[in-house]
Order: sequence, then structure tokens, then C-alpha cells
Amino acid sequence: MLASSSSPLVRSSSGEASASSADAFYELALDLLRHGQWQMAVDYCRLAIQAQPSAESYKLLGDGLQHLRQLSDAEAAYQQALQLVSDWAELYANLGTLYVRQQHWLKALECYQKALTLKPQLTEISGHMKQVWAKIRAAKIDLDSLYACFTTTPEQVGALNHLNLGH
Repeated sequence: MLASSSSPLVRSSSGEASASSADAFYELALDLLRHGQWQMAVDYCRLAIQAQPSAESYKLLGDGLQHLRQLSDAEAAYQQALQLVSDWAELYANLGTLYVRQQHWLKALECYQKALTLKPQLTEISGHMKQVWAKIRAAKIDLDSLYACFTTTPEQVGALNHLNLGH
């Protein structure tokens, strides 16, 4: 996951209790995430979101959930963040990484491409895209083999060999 040194949003201290609470919870969650305390970070992200929803808090929640391998919840958190800020390259990159973990190759490529479009200097994304294309090529070979198994008739290879094709 890409750490975001600067999001497109700037947190402002408005003096409101909920905003300052949200900021405090967010900072605690960020620190906990940096120290590998995933569950506590997720809990504080949720508190920050309850106090004042923000794209940063949803992204951080997604990062924590991804570390906890709660991928569908992480995806939902990233999608919430994208509803608030649709031009955050690192967010698209993290969503792409989540899709890789789920083996949703085409979704991963779409997210990586969007991240590069928004921020071309994210050069590590190109490497991630190459890895995804390699996975797609490898999966195609497997699909071709599977297709051959289903389209080969017993008359072509003999009944016993046909039964053993999948083994």
C-alpha cells in the first residue's frame, strides 16, 4: 500500500469539537498503523469517521482493514473515500493492490492506470502493472488448458486419457 504524504484534502482546524476529535482520532490511527497495530488503528479510524467523515480517514481505514485481510471491508472503505475525493492517485493505487490480492486483475489494472493518469510520477505503479499482466498471461495459459480439457472428446484421445486430463 502506498503511504500518502499529502492527500488532495487539507485538514483544517475549525475549532469545532467534532473536527478536533476527528483529527485526534485520525492522528492516533495513523501512528498505530505505522507501528503495526492494525486493529487499534481501524478502531480509531472508525471513531474519526464517526466524529467527521473524511477521505483520509476512510483511506486509512481501508489500509488497516487490508492489513487485517478484511478485503471486502477495505474495498468499501476505499470506495467511500473515492466518493469524497475522486482524484487521489495513491487511493487508486491502494485499491489496485487490494484487487490484486483478490485476483481481480482487470479491476487492478483499471485502478493502477487511473493512479498513473492522476500522478505519472508514481513509477512503482508501472512495476505493479507489469506483475498484473504477467498474472493475466499465466492465467490465460491455464484457461487455455482448461478449455482444451472440455473440448477434447474421448474419441480424440481415448476414454482413459480423457478422464486423466485434469489430473
